[in-house]
Amino acid sequence: MRGFKKDESCDFAFLERLFYSLVCPFLFALVLEIILRVKHVPTYLIPLPSQVLNELFRSRATLLSNGLVTAEEIILGFLSGASIGTLLAIAIFYIPLVKKMLMPFVFVSQIFPKIAFAPILLIWLGFGILLKISISALTSFFPVMINLLTGLNNVSKDRLDIFKSLCAKPHQIFFKLYMPSSLPYYFAGLKTGLVYASYGVIIGEFTSSHTGLGYLILAGSHQMNTTICFASLLVLGAIVILFYSILELVERKVLYWKEME
Repeated sequence: MRGFKKDESCDFAFLERLFYSLVCPFLFALVLEIILRVKHVPTYLIPLPSQVLNELFRSRATLLSNGLVTAEEIILGFLSGASIGTLLAIAIFYIPLVKKMLMPFVFVSQIFPKIAFAPILLIWLGFGILLKISISALTSFFPVMINLLTGLNNVSKDRLDIFKSLCAKPHQIFFKLYMPSSLPYYFAGLKTGLVYASYGVIIGEFTSSHTGLGYLILAGSHQMNTTICFASLLVLGAIVILFYSILELVERKVLYWKEME
């Protein structure tokens, strides 16, 4: 009976989220359409939502092909950044010398805006996809590293004492205590890193690219074509939301025990 009620409440929550996700944007677009028409705002400043939807349909092939390029770069950049952030967090947690040596460089890398690194990386890496992946990884690794490091440092001392009293080996303590306990922090960092990865890809496409949604936005701005800019932003948002939803689904499957608490 409890399981049935739980499934029913989960289904209702999903439908509620779906309802607000669809209705709220629709109402916002409707109100915006009315305001823009009444105020006679020039379309080169803010296009009508109906014009953006028409552009989505008219340029669907172009938006799809460039959207796939951006999606690939986001995936590769996010995976690279998440891997680097994970390895750095573990190394800093276990090796004090690594923490003393690397943490200053890590924090310095986050002080400067990532677009400031773009021209330098362009000289080093050229005009290819590696430039976009590198900027994306540079942007996304930090939240993953910080959140995982926070999770590792917040493991219960009592549980750690229990593992040590049972003569658990270091790798057993790590995989059976540290990682499970820090997974909620880790997934929070991954979700933040995913959003940052998309920022990095767009910066890279602004810097040097002939494909991708960032290129379409930049080309549209040069032509005063804000309609294609907003259409590209909608496609970019849809891509990030899709990846974010997949990551949330994985989180719920992995952290199923959190719902039982």
